[in-house]
Amino acid sequence: MNGILHILAPPWRNGTIEIMDNQIQIELKKKRDLPQILEMMKGHQDINYKWLGNRKMVFFPSSTS
Repeated sequence: MNGILHILAPPWRNGTIEIMDNQIQIELKKKRDLPQILEMMKGHQDINYKWLGNRKMVFFPSSTS
């Protein structure tokens, strides 16, 4: 499996989720709670989650609001 497997756009359109071979990228639109979410997830970006196919989760802000 190479590249992006899925790009998901939730119905509430607050961001996108890209499921790739080695990581899951979660791009969130700029909302009131985004800085807190990004701060909390900083220490967890190097963890491989077995229940996610041994992938890492990476959170980052969207370039659009």
